[in-house]
This record gives sequence, structure tokens and C-alpha cells, in this order.
Amino acid sequence: MDGEGEELPVVLHAWSGGPTTAGKATVGSSSTSARVLKALRTVGLGLIVAILLLPVPIIHLAGIGIFVACLGIAVWQVRPGLRVRTVEGPCPHCGQEQRYWLGLNVGPMKFPRETSCEKCAKALSISGATA
Repeated sequence: MDGEGEELPVVLHAWSGGPTTAGKATVGSSSTSARVLKALRTVGLGLIVAILLLPVPIIHLAGIGIFVACLGIAVWQVRPGLRVRTVEGPCPHCGQEQRYWLGLNVGPMKFPRETSCEKCAKALSISGATA
């Protein structure tokens, strides 16, 4: 992603109506060339896996599905828009300050997002803070 990114306030929810904590999300956008390059790498990976599976009887059929899935992910990666880079803050369950994993992060920025605490392993929801 280009540049430093912008920090936005977020709210970490333990459950609906449960405890909440304040956190911050760093968001940014990538240049068109960076998005296209990432998508080409995804398609290339899918193609390599599909080619490697060709000589394996029956299993080679999975290579087609893997390649088609990589094409779909690549189309998703090329879309412009802000992406959530990181979310940091204390867990509303146990209070552990941490950086949360948000998955592959291939699509545009959307809240709420579901994740879990690395320390207590409890599920939590991240939503954009309202002013």
C-alpha cells in the first residue's frame, strides 16, 4: 500500500450489549499498478498449482477449481478503495493490547469485521467509531 495510511477510531465489541473498548484502525489505498501486480501474483500462483496438479490422476480436477478461485480473488484484489491495514486495541474480554488479524484483506474496507483475541481466543467484533 502506498504512503503511511490514515488512522481511524474503531470500537471493539465483546458481544451485542457487552463490554467495548476503543481501538484504532490504519487504512490506506494502493496504486493501480500495485493492485494489478498483486492480482497477477495471485493468478500466477493459481496457475502454478494447477499445472503441478496436472499429472496427478483425479486430483488434477481440483487444480481447475483452484485456478478459477484465484481468478476470482484477483478480480477482487484489483478493485480500488480503502483497505484496512491494521486494527490495534485492547481486547474487550481480557484487556490484552494487541494487533488483530483481519483475514486476507483483499476487498474494500467494511465494518463490522469479526475476529478473535490471541490471548483469550474469544470472538469479538470491530466496528467503525461514530462521532
